[in-house]
Amino acid sequence: MEQLHLSSRGTSAFTAADEEAMEMLAHAFRIAAHFGWTEGVRNHFSVELSNRRMAVQNEDVPWSRMTPRDLVVVDLDAKEPPKGVSVSAFYTHRDMHRALGARARCILHLHPPSVTTLSCLRSGRLEMVHQNAAYFYGLVGYYDYPAHGTETTSAGCEAVVKALGESFRVLLQASHGVLVIGESVYSAFDDLFYFENACGIYCRVLSTGQAVKQLDENVCKRIVAMRERDREEYGKRHFLTLISGTLSKL
Repeated sequence: MEQLHLSSRGTSAFTAADEEAMEMLAHAFRIAAHFGWTEGVRNHFSVELSNRRMAVQNEDVPWSRMTPRDLVVVDLDAKEPPKGVSVSAFYTHRDMHRALGARARCILHLHPPSVTTLSCLRSGRLEMVHQNAAYFYGLVGYYDYPAHGTETTSAGCEAVVKALGESFRVLLQASHGVLVIGESVYSAFDDLFYFENACGIYCRVLSTGQAVKQLDENVCKRIVAMRERDREEYGKRHFLTLISGTLSKL
């Protein structure tokens, strides 16, 4: 794993937790690029740091080459986006970090193929047809994405925060993509990975044209409770295996 030397970044001191978070966020970009989950500057990842700051990507750097040094550190009280940070990323992620606190320390927004396919269907809901879907029982919100420019202003975040409510970690945005929040890069990326997988399975089930078999509600509750018990631990282990499995290919 690469060593960090961030003292020359020109910002106030970083804690060890900040350095780890930025390293993991850079890896998240590179892993997403490996899976083909990138659309240039139209997708954004961020992580909250100490002293009311967040790290977000420099839009001029390809995801496949992202390093901790390429991340831009932004004050959460800033009024305007700094150079290299898109207006949409600045307003949406800044306001979400401020509004949601520790439950959204990491915010991932992107348009992976299976999630986006599901978001384009009239029903647009992930049904509980498989164990991976049941991981998200009661944890997914749905939002009719307006795409009329509010996402590039401070007001654009309000509807997203409202749609996430008090307990959702995943927000499926109709005809758009997905937003995932988590207490760490590990947990957010683990949710992203399994949600994209679950949506892919469900879309393939629908493609058969046959009747869909739903899991029983009690089964779903047991599955989601089982995952919640050690989600952070296994999320970290999963993420580290993704790093080791993709670094040599990036």
